[in-house]
Amino acid sequence: MTQFHLADLPQHDFCVLFDLYTQKELVERAAIAITLKTKINWGKYKSLGSHLKTSCKSLSELRPESISDSYIPQWKRCTKFIPVDCVMELCKLSGSSVESIEENIRSIKLKSSPNKSAISFKFLYDVPFATLAEIVKAEGHIKKNFSQCTICNEDMGFILYVKRLIKQVGIPDNSVYSHVKIEAAIPNTDVKEVIDSGGKLINFYIRYDGKKVSFCDTQLGIGGKKEYEIILCDGRRIKLRVTIPRDSKIVRESSYAICSAVFTLTITNMTFAKLLSLLAGVPSGKKSKIIRMSTMIYTAPLDVKRSVIGAVFACEGWIEQKSRRIRFYVDSRDYITDLKNLLEMFGVVSCVEKRGYISITGRENINLFSKNFDIPIKEKKAKIANILDTYQRTTFTKGECLKKVMMLLSHDALSCNAISKELKRHKDTIFSQVNKGISKGYIRKDITNYPYIYSLTEEGLIAMCDINDMSRH
Repeated sequence: MTQFHLADLPQHDFCVLFDLYTQKELVERAAIAITLKTKINWGKYKSLGSHLKTSCKSLSELRPESISDSYIPQWKRCTKFIPVDCVMELCKLSGSSVESIEENIRSIKLKSSPNKSAISFKFLYDVPFATLAEIVKAEGHIKKNFSQCTICNEDMGFILYVKRLIKQVGIPDNSVYSHVKIEAAIPNTDVKEVIDSGGKLINFYIRYDGKKVSFCDTQLGIGGKKEYEIILCDGRRIKLRVTIPRDSKIVRESSYAICSAVFTLTITNMTFAKLLSLLAGVPSGKKSKIIRMSTMIYTAPLDVKRSVIGAVFACEGWIEQKSRRIRFYVDSRDYITDLKNLLEMFGVVSCVEKRGYISITGRENINLFSKNFDIPIKEKKAKIANILDTYQRTTFTKGECLKKVMMLLSHDALSCNAISKELKRHKDTIFSQVNKGISKGYIRKDITNYPYIYSLTEEGLIAMCDINDMSRH
């Protein structure tokens, strides 16, 4: 597994906190080394403070007395973070390697960030960090000033999956917020106000030249349901209802036209945003055309590769059941190429279509994709299973399909859809066989209700008896 190192970070921008023993031992050994170097047996912390002021950029603006009287005692008690350039210098003085103590880091933060925003980062390119990084590339966004990172999706199963990753990476709960963003089509007229079911006014804004109204709700959570009313200036009212399920797509209804809703997770943690950018290559600001997969993914363990591919297809992939195809698209052609190469490592052959889509077709490729990658969205997994189910159906010999249809109808009257599900054949195939049976006088069609119900005629029952007699002899 790829290990990150403190040397990979801008040393005067980040601070770390070790476990109590490691941090105290590091400071003590460096202070002793200073006394041996200067041959002064008294005031070892004062000497160390003076040395760190001149050697470390992060402490250059402090007085030596402040470092020796305040910083060093707090470092020894493990109540203050140590800037990374100071860690490097302390290791140099004590004669120990930085790599040997990196596994004892408890948390890390930007020097300018408050202590409560520190994250318990493992310094590993493991499943949680690698997967979360690629999700942000494909589906999320980092603000240009790194103040926050957002991830949006309409599937709550996927949102819960992302929440688990955030927890595993070590991001504190006080850095994660959520809201539901709702967008509804409106007539070409002005909006007076938007209110929720409790009569509370909601801030809104108009998009697409007055054709849609957008607003956010921070109170609507998982398992909740809420109604809204858009009041237009001409007196008309548009009613909306949004339901947040626990593991499937958000349900939204509008009394006027189309309504959409996405659940947004906002991570207000500059440390995390910076680590994503520096270690995983996630760009801040506009990124759609410049993203690439991290080069570390190619040497990462198989479980990391599998998790990443499953996650990015959950973000920007879709399943076409009719054409039996799995597709993926982002604006960056480099990212498309990287993903295609990664799929080939698992034997999944894909092609890049004219418009830049990745397309996976064929029974063997889709079967390999299904076995290797777990997409954390139930609906997409079910669609892939349905595609594979169509490949598993055996071919009937001539006349066998009609016999199977008649066998079912000899027990009960059924619709084409019911026969299709029972025999695991496409409804068009069943429809043609039923019509063949009607033309031979074996099957009758009841058109009094829809869907139409089919049953055997007397001639059909006689034919079935003959077939059964023949099979017994």
